[in-house]
This record gives sequence, C-alpha cells and structure tokens, in this order.
Amino acid sequence: MQTKPTLVLGGTGKTGRRIVDRLTARGVPVRVGSRSAPIPFDVPVSVEEYAAGAAEHGGPEEFVGFLTYLFSDVLGRNAYLTDGVRRALGRDPRDFGD
Repeated sequence: MQTKPTLVLGGTGKTGRRIVDRLTARGVPVRVGSRSAPIPFDVPVSVEEYAAGAAEHGGPEEFVGFLTYLFSDVLGRNAYLTDGVRRALGRDPRDFGD
C-alpha cells in the first residue's frame, strides 16, 4: 500500500474532486492542490524557471520548448484577464468548479 500522499492538482474542481474520491476509496492518501484549498496551491513561477525545472527533470526538449511557447506567447496574452473580470463583474475571478 502506498504511504506517501498523491498530489492532485485542481483537486477541488469538477474532475479533480472525482479523482480525489476514487483515490480515497482505494485507500490512497491524497493531498489536494488548489487555489481555493484551505492552504492555497498557487506558487508563482516564471516561464524560465518552469522550463528549466522541466528540462532538469528530463523533459524532452520539444516538450520544454512547447511549454515555453504556450506559457509566454499564447497564455501570456491573457495576463490581464483577471483584471477584466474585476472591472466587469466587480468581484475577484472564481474557479470554474465554484
């Protein structure tokens, strides 16, 4: 039997909750990582730090390059999305699981 907990990122969301329930039912210890968990799992990491960590842990070069492109060029364009939610709705953005 596994003694170390399995980290489920997004464990409070729609799919994450199901994964947590199934693992728990099988007796697997679980640790939930979520921005809305009692202890938030929201550590800011730069694109460069993330890419370096992925490469250091054996991530294929194409994978690291794709992630760098995705986080900097594609998702980087949405950096101010949360500000727009605050302005439009007058509240902080929420997770889709809420």
